[in-house]
Amino acid sequence: MAYKSKFLMKSRVDEYFSKLGIRRAGDVKDDVIKWLDKQVEANIQQIIDILPKKSKGKSKGELKRKTIMKDDMKQLT
Repeated sequence: MAYKSKFLMKSRVDEYFSKLGIRRAGDVKDDVIKWLDKQVEANIQQIIDILPKKSKGKSKGELKRKTIMKDDMKQLT
Protein backbone atom coordinates (compact mmCIF):
# COMPACT_ATOMS: atom_id res chain seq x y z
CA MET A 1 0.00 0.00 0.00
CA ALA A 2 1.31 3.44 -0.92
CA TYR A 3 2.40 5.88 1.76
CA LYS A 4 -0.14 8.64 2.46
CA SER A 5 1.64 11.95 2.96
CA LYS A 6 0.52 14.22 5.80
CA PHE A 7 1.84 17.45 4.34
CA LEU A 8 2.76 17.06 0.67
CA MET A 9 1.05 16.46 -2.62
CA LYS A 10 2.91 13.58 -4.22
CA SER A 11 2.11 14.86 -7.68
CA ARG A 12 3.87 18.17 -6.93
CA VAL A 13 6.95 16.36 -5.65
CA ASP A 14 6.99 14.11 -8.73
CA GLU A 15 6.56 17.14 -10.98
CA TYR A 16 9.47 18.96 -9.32
CA PHE A 17 11.83 16.01 -9.63
CA SER A 18 10.82 15.63 -13.28
CA LYS A 19 11.49 19.32 -13.89
CA LEU A 20 15.01 18.83 -12.48
CA GLY A 21 15.50 15.77 -14.67
CA ILE A 22 15.88 13.46 -11.67
CA ARG A 23 14.33 10.01 -11.76
CA ARG A 24 13.48 7.87 -8.73
CA ALA A 25 13.19 4.12 -8.61
CA GLY A 26 9.66 2.90 -7.89
CA ASP A 27 10.58 1.40 -4.52
CA VAL A 28 12.19 4.69 -3.39
CA LYS A 29 9.31 7.05 -4.14
CA ASP A 30 7.51 6.42 -0.83
CA ASP A 31 10.80 6.72 1.09
CA VAL A 32 11.43 10.15 -0.43
CA ILE A 33 7.93 11.33 0.52
CA LYS A 34 8.33 9.97 4.07
CA TRP A 35 11.66 11.79 4.44
CA LEU A 36 10.18 15.04 3.12
CA ASP A 37 7.21 14.67 5.50
CA LYS A 38 9.61 14.32 8.45
CA GLN A 39 11.46 17.44 7.33
CA VAL A 40 8.23 19.45 7.07
CA GLU A 41 7.08 18.22 10.49
CA ALA A 42 10.43 19.18 12.06
CA ASN A 43 10.25 22.65 10.53
CA ILE A 44 6.69 23.14 11.75
CA GLN A 45 7.89 22.20 15.24
CA GLN A 46 10.71 24.72 14.89
CA ILE A 47 8.15 27.46 14.16
CA ILE A 48 6.09 26.42 17.19
CA ASP A 49 9.20 26.43 19.38
CA ILE A 50 9.91 30.11 18.68
CA LEU A 51 6.44 31.24 19.78
CA PRO A 52 6.43 32.97 23.18
CA LYS A 53 5.60 30.81 26.18
CA LYS A 54 4.29 31.56 29.67
CA SER A 55 6.99 31.55 32.32
CA LYS A 56 5.09 31.51 35.61
CA GLY A 57 2.31 29.67 37.38
CA LYS A 58 0.44 26.50 36.55
CA SER A 59 0.51 27.23 32.84
CA LYS A 60 4.30 27.60 32.69
CA GLY A 61 5.59 26.48 29.30
CA GLU A 62 2.26 26.86 27.53
CA LEU A 63 2.01 29.15 24.54
CA LYS A 64 1.19 32.80 25.26
CA ARG A 65 -0.24 33.15 21.77
CA LYS A 66 -1.09 30.69 19.06
CA THR A 67 -0.74 33.03 16.12
CA ILE A 68 2.41 33.04 14.02
CA MET A 69 3.40 36.63 13.32
CA LYS A 70 5.72 38.07 10.69
CA ASP A 71 8.34 38.85 13.36
CA ASP A 72 8.38 35.17 14.34
CA MET A 73 9.28 34.22 10.80
CA LYS A 74 12.13 36.75 10.76
CA GLN A 75 13.76 34.76 13.56
CA LEU A 76 13.94 31.72 11.29
CA THR A 77 15.62 33.37 8.33
